[in-house]
Amino acid sequence: GVWAVSENLILEATISNNISRIDVLSDCADCAVLTGSSDITGMRKRKQRNPKLQRSLSGTYTGSTSNGLDWYLRADFLLTGSSFATDANILETGSSDRVNMRFGIERDNLKVELIGENLTNDKTFTNYQFLIDFAWLPPGVNRVATAGLPDKRYYGLKATYSF
Repeated sequence: GVWAVSENLILEATISNNISRIDVLSDCADCAVLTGSSDITGMRKRKQRNPKLQRSLSGTYTGSTSNGLDWYLRADFLLTGSSFATDANILETGSSDRVNMRFGIERDNLKVELIGENLTNDKTFTNYQFLIDFAWLPPGVNRVATAGLPDKRYYGLKATYSF
């Protein structure tokens, strides 16, 4: 939702609660490799790569100076719950808490922003994936595990000019 607190301050919030349970799945390749059984029907496992809970809170404060510059300050608080790597529900990413901020000034066609992302220096992996690469057949199956690396803390200055 969006709430205009004042003429200069806007708050935005989101929340999602994903209840994604697998009721029937009898051909889970990851499960067969990891647990010895490809049938997870009735086990009420959570669907892979779907965090149960996600929330965000953002605020934007704006203003103008006497010489005609418009400015803004924006902060985003992003909270993402843990998600499972596969439908076997063995390996989890862990939950993630991040803060992003921007301060910008605008005048006519020019905008300059000071940006900071992942200011909390959250080191949570974004995902894990277990793969079976059949390109190696024969003589055997190549099993591959991958991980989505976390976004590093980032600071920057961005200038945009519109024609």
